[in-house]
Amino acid sequence: MKFLLVEGVHSTEDVRLLVLEEAKKYFDTVLSVPLSKLKIECLRGENKVYYKNTLLNDFDAFYIRVFAEDFAFAQPVLYCLSKSRGVMPHCLEAFSITNNKYHTTKLVSELNIKVPATALTTTPEATMQIVEKIGYPAVVKLLSGFGGKGVMLVNSEKELKPILDTLNIFEEFICLQEYIPAGKKDIRYLVVDDDVIAILREGKDWRANVSIGGKAAEIPVEKELKDTAIKAAKFLGLKICAVDFVQNVQQENYLIEVNFTPGFMKNYLHNRIPRAIVKYLYKCAKRKK
Repeated sequence: MKFLLVEGVHSTEDVRLLVLEEAKKYFDTVLSVPLSKLKIECLRGENKVYYKNTLLNDFDAFYIRVFAEDFAFAQPVLYCLSKSRGVMPHCLEAFSITNNKYHTTKLVSELNIKVPATALTTTPEATMQIVEKIGYPAVVKLLSGFGGKGVMLVNSEKELKPILDTLNIFEEFICLQEYIPAGKKDIRYLVVDDDVIAILREGKDWRANVSIGGKAAEIPVEKELKDTAIKAAKFLGLKICAVDFVQNVQQENYLIEVNFTPGFMKNYLHNRIPRAIVKYLYKCAKRKK
């Protein structure tokens, strides 16, 4: 069987090597390709994706690691590969939804899952009106930020105004969210179909992202959070994703984000995450054979 890894703009060499190392344990042919080097052909109603002269539609399992900056080209690639015979744990709609933090939060809230109060605006004036209801501190997010980047905590109108002015200049949408104090910690549930890996992340500031200096450790799975993470993932059409929670001082859990392309946190979890992902893809591909 054949395994394909497609890498977006933020993919790194260490992630690529971890995935390929695991894939070689299960698959006869393993290939990694940068998204930017692919080409798509639509001939006589048939969509085909190529890397150089290699037809990729014939692969048995696809793992697509793409990000918001890849959006325009990742969309047709996801669509074309989803129509092939291989196993792919993603769908185009899920990629579109999770690249909009407001839309993701809105949809998840429809499942009666606790989320922070969240608003989407296009002007500084509207944002200032909403923050009066949410209160300070508040969190300002870019719709498609990742890894703790594009996420800002503001404690006052004085701090908020220059951020809003900058976002307005660049014609960015403004996603404003209630701040849930969680003591520099959050809990990530890495979802792989009906299974999860529970991870405690601790940051140097209010953000707990490992990519900006935080630490991570695997912790025991809690049934309530597992059920919530899987419920959210399935509702959004995701077989593989990361669902992030914070816990307030009353020990109430809030879902704060769903990530289409989760980090592996290699320095703390080694090959734990890619091993689970590749093993799942192999089982699905073998079953489909």
